[in-house]
Amino acid sequence: MKPSNTLIAILLWMLAGTGAGAQTPQEVADTVLQTMDQTADPCSDFYTYACGGWLLDHAELQAGKSRLERGYDLAADDVRGKLYLLMQELAANPGTDPARQRIGELYGSCMDEAKIEADGLAGLASRLADIDSVTDRDRFLRVAGELTRAGVPTIFQPVVVANYVVVPAQSRYVLFTYAGDLGYPDGDVYRHSGRLNRALRGQLQSYIREVLDQLDDPDARTHAKQILAIESVVARYHPRYGKPGRLGAIVVSSLNQIPSVLNWGRYAEGLVALPSWQLVMDRDYLNAIGRVLTKYPVATLKAYLQWRLISANRRHLARDFQGTVAATLGAVGVRPRWQECVDTTSELLPDDVGKLLIVSEGLDQAGDARMELVRTILGQVETTLGQRINEAGWLKDTASRTAVADKLQLAVALIGFPQPWSGETGWQFAEPSFLGKTLSAAGVLAMQQLSRVGQVIDRQRWMTGLGAQTVNARYNLTENQVYLLGGLMRPPFLDTVQPAAMNYAGVATVLAHEWVHGFGTSGRYFNGEGTLQNVYGPGRTLWSKASDKAFNANSRCFVAQYAKHEGMLPKTRINGAKTLDENLADNGAVNLAFRTFQQVQATLPPQLPVGTLTPEQLFFVAYTQHFCEAGSADWLKYGYSRSWNRYAPAPLRAILPLRNSPEFAQAFSCPAGSPMGGGGECLAW
Repeated sequence: MKPSNTLIAILLWMLAGTGAGAQTPQEVADTVLQTMDQTADPCSDFYTYACGGWLLDHAELQAGKSRLERGYDLAADDVRGKLYLLMQELAANPGTDPARQRIGELYGSCMDEAKIEADGLAGLASRLADIDSVTDRDRFLRVAGELTRAGVPTIFQPVVVANYVVVPAQSRYVLFTYAGDLGYPDGDVYRHSGRLNRALRGQLQSYIREVLDQLDDPDARTHAKQILAIESVVARYHPRYGKPGRLGAIVVSSLNQIPSVLNWGRYAEGLVALPSWQLVMDRDYLNAIGRVLTKYPVATLKAYLQWRLISANRRHLARDFQGTVAATLGAVGVRPRWQECVDTTSELLPDDVGKLLIVSEGLDQAGDARMELVRTILGQVETTLGQRINEAGWLKDTASRTAVADKLQLAVALIGFPQPWSGETGWQFAEPSFLGKTLSAAGVLAMQQLSRVGQVIDRQRWMTGLGAQTVNARYNLTENQVYLLGGLMRPPFLDTVQPAAMNYAGVATVLAHEWVHGFGTSGRYFNGEGTLQNVYGPGRTLWSKASDKAFNANSRCFVAQYAKHEGMLPKTRINGAKTLDENLADNGAVNLAFRTFQQVQATLPPQLPVGTLTPEQLFFVAYTQHFCEAGSADWLKYGYSRSWNRYAPAPLRAILPLRNSPEFAQAFSCPAGSPMGGGGECLAW
């Protein structure tokens, strides 16, 4: 068979592209130096010194972008570009493999904008009919549960996690039902005043009304206002945007006995059949959402479900239903369609797309150099953390050090991709429309997660929906797992031709960051198995009271340090308490990764120098260059004013950990009293 032009393009990409292993050492060095502004004084303005060239080149944003963060975006663009070529080929020649057929069909359907416009809401017809059957509150709850099972969160958002709360304790996965999803992904819009929040809230209410008008709702104006009130309750208890209440186990058969006029058991029936001990709910939220749902007539509840169905699928709808409120704040121009379709396909088919990328890059091959390098660095960082456990002054006693060391030893590192691959292998799309396909794929993902309920915990198994192609890493509290996903295993975080300093500034800091989360503000309450039960009793910290007192004292140092710095706009301050866990992880990561690099540097082969930078200086430059940031004024005004934001602005995530590092001041000979010459103001690890 003659290869297609797209396939030829893929082969050329793999041979001479921009991905892992495609750079030369000289190109790496040139890129680092071009990103810098070496006229800046590193002891006065290290951010400009490390990022000044890049900032000048990115004064104007790419189409469809409101913000750029150099490290993430370089890796994400590489992944997206490769997946584009692969998906283009599969859309034209899907072959016989079911997973590749699914990818090609979903991506190809997404690219057919004319058909999407012609189909309208046809793909949602069966679900809209289910909603139309709602005539009372029992039926409302049943349909709400069915929609959630189909991948459309409504009043509740189910999350399957390892059992760390339920009594009797069993090593099985349980279902937590948190407050549901929101039409606008920002709790401040619902909960806080201020000109910007009021404006966005008004836009959202208008958009809800537009959607209901197009669904021929005669009371669209009233229902839009009432739906906003319902979502305001959801936002108040949302696990990310609000403050969850009291979590507790609820026997499914007793749901209907909870004081309420609502028959909560109907929701559980629509969601999934559960053994009686496997459901955990937020009781405060249950009471609050129950009150607002009984306040409004059934017609409002029906309109709410219609809105949730449309809102959850907004990105996949015909243009008439997308609404102006869906636009990204401050985005420049329109995002190319192929990017949207690559990302949609990747999100809805995470296992299929993950395997497609990993296999195409050869990461799954025995002895792959990148995988071996990451495993080596992982072991080295773990050794360094073990050393720091013995040295850390804030761990006040032997029992505390032993408990922390035991947790580290029990941690599971999941690197690159699932082994074996997970996910459904045989199903195919039956729906002709793109919208129907997206709903089908979302339902499969939801059922993959729900099917874990009651299964024995397997800490070697990947979390459902966590695609290997994702440019990310994470720590899972309830199973004590560290993930480094294959999407991140590429420049600038990892490359076998990069100087070692850059790889340690990359994947070593990422891995150390996730390790530190295991001993952070939340991680300290979980032991090595990921449960709250530990040597000091249920609900207590991993370490002793004396050690926890010292931990809190160190934490207050970081809270104060970050709070005294302005954000990216005048008169905006960093919430040092809200960002504490990430700030602890950033600072710990730099210290652990640099120390690891120092310990192994003498064993590494000679490497091409990068200008006049010493290896130690290159480490700190490379770390900072991951956080080079450009953003529109609108995005900066919005993004860094959010009360729920867990991260400090990218420039401060780069600079403050270096300001706390005596090794940085030594590497650049920064005098005491200079902005970067303090060294050691706050230190945890």
